[in-house]
Amino acid sequence: MLEYDKNVKTTGFVPVRQSGVLIADPGGKLKLARWRLQSDGHRVHYVQDLSLAESIIRNEEIQIILFNVGGVDDLESLKTINNIKGASEILVVTPGTGHLKKIISAAGVKKVISRPIDYPQLSNAVRAELDNIKERKRKRYVFERFRKAITGPRVLYKNVLDQIKPGILIVDPSGKSTFINKQMSALLEIDLLNALEKPFDELLARSSCPFSGSLLDGLTKAFSLREDSFNSIVIEGPEDSKSWNIEAHPILAGRNEFIGAFVSAEVIAKPSKMDKGMAQSEQLAMVGQLASGAVHEIRNPLTSVRGFIQLLQNELQGTSKGEYINIIIAEIDRVNTIINEFLKLAKPVTPKRRDCNIKDLFEDIYILIESEAFLKNIDITKDFLETLSHIQIDSEQVKQVLINIIRNSFEAMPGGGTMFVRAFELPKEREVCLEISDTGEGMDEETVKKIFEPFFTTKDNGTGLGLAVSSEIMKSNGGRMEVESRLGGGTTTYLYFPYE
Repeated sequence: MLEYDKNVKTTGFVPVRQSGVLIADPGGKLKLARWRLQSDGHRVHYVQDLSLAESIIRNEEIQIILFNVGGVDDLESLKTINNIKGASEILVVTPGTGHLKKIISAAGVKKVISRPIDYPQLSNAVRAELDNIKERKRKRYVFERFRKAITGPRVLYKNVLDQIKPGILIVDPSGKSTFINKQMSALLEIDLLNALEKPFDELLARSSCPFSGSLLDGLTKAFSLREDSFNSIVIEGPEDSKSWNIEAHPILAGRNEFIGAFVSAEVIAKPSKMDKGMAQSEQLAMVGQLASGAVHEIRNPLTSVRGFIQLLQNELQGTSKGEYINIIIAEIDRVNTIINEFLKLAKPVTPKRRDCNIKDLFEDIYILIESEAFLKNIDITKDFLETLSHIQIDSEQVKQVLINIIRNSFEAMPGGGTMFVRAFELPKEREVCLEISDTGEGMDEETVKKIFEPFFTTKDNGTGLGLAVSSEIMKSNGGRMEVESRLGGGTTTYLYFPYE
């Protein structure tokens, strides 16, 4: 078992008080997750022996349990952990098979992360769950402060509960409603005066609220079983969808005397484009800090290892062991490639922008890729406006972006296909657009949303940094990059460059 040292300086998100995270990893697949969550500032317990996991849950302050499920054999252990988890939240990591996810959901665990793990997404998921736990504690504290007021004259708490965002319904020990604030009254579409002193099951059963069933389930659990419940649901509307948090809690007086229960419903605000942009900036800053601190410590010994391996290569060339040497060198080179991508995000070079014609720039690259396209049975069709305005860019940096996009397109057409490249002007926006499309495998909507996130990749040997670097290069050159794709229908990338 490894515990995180509280004195170590970390990068990324650092809570005011270290949060306890238990990684239960019987298959040994989450060792990198331990390092990632430690670098985020969490106090991490890592075990592969699940009997130790049960002991830690009972004796340590654990907020998040990250449980690796490799197959159906691990489900019994998951059920055991779920039964003793207390106030902890469980995040399950699986290979991503739909059948396994259904079984896990049936076991009562709703939050599942698929492998291969997107580590920024993992950090965000843990952070979100910790925020949820913190918010629940805050609400419990607030409502406990109002407990005496709830059992006393209604005037002491009515004004307060009418001003908060969540809709609130409170019932007494007999199950009759004693208070409904304005927000809940509007949600249930019921009259306040007619609702008081009515049994809550009758009240909710006749409501036209689309999630009245979830309110009823939560309140029934709090009232009958004296248990807290939390639920998130999505309601589809004519123009948009809304997500709701629904919570229900028993109200206990001194010596755990049951004096009622309440249920609340609150809409979850969608993150704005600014919020998403800030999250992306935080991820890139984190990558930069990691790279700056670790790259030289990694590269120096790798250079030495590669040198000694090359000495052995001459002696073992032509033998069965010679193949292993070639594999080792190829893997070392791959690590160096990842390190170089790190550095491009960590210390981006200031572009040396000069006058350039995008058509001429692409022709320089076409000479390099023409033979590869022929070997892979890929046709390249070009369509450039004859008189394109010149743009101010660092041509070497933009070449790197184009090569990265073209390489992705080639890899998406393993059996051959067609790449279309055209350039045109948008006079109103005063931009030159270079459009690169292919007839490859394409991507679904969820994948397209994540392609610019550092470390996100769908390739077995990908670094997940190529498009993140490309996007940053476009921004530093005053341009922007957009991608459209459809699963089975190919991908189109648009590069926009401003001109004077």
